[in-house]
Amino acid sequence: MKAACLHDKDDFFWQHTTWYGLQEDTLKQVALIYTGSDLPVLWGLTVEPNLMAHLSGLARVFADDYQIQFHGLYNKMALTNHQLLADFDTSEGINLQ
Repeated sequence: MKAACLHDKDDFFWQHTTWYGLQEDTLKQVALIYTGSDLPVLWGLTVEPNLMAHLSGLARVFADDYQIQFHGLYNKMALTNHQLLADFDTSEGINLQ
């Protein structure tokens, strides 16, 4: 993985980044989402020949330039009964909505 290219993010930009990683013994894949502009940027790095990602509706955007393989449905989870959290201290939680 070309991890050297990760170091050039100025401090100003870091606050607008979210990082995800896939680790199996060692770090295999990294995804960066930059949200500091009107158009979010998804950047993926991998040591594998394939980058695995849940693209949902974005797959059609990449289809002309990349080989997309469907591996089944991806179901999002949602907390539909907030009362289930009544016994837990969630005061330090961050609302993502």
